[in-house]
Amino acid sequence: MIHHDLEEHQQKRWTRRREDAYVDIYMTSTFQYLRLVVIKKKATSAFRSSAVRLSRITTLRVCCTCKYVKHIFNK
Repeated sequence: MIHHDLEEHQQKRWTRRREDAYVDIYMTSTFQYLRLVVIKKKATSAFRSSAVRLSRITTLRVCCTCKYVKHIFNK
């Protein structure tokens, strides 16, 4: 599980609406975050999988507190 500061997510790059949930991407110099904002249902594994397909990101870990998804760039 990952813990991180929400200050890292201040710059929102884009938002895509999918059914009753939003997938927001936030950028830092090293990491890219997907914020799963679920309106009517919890962020289930199936929903996280759909977010992965939308964002074309494959290596994901979910923060246990705020449901952000963290991807470490392969540099």
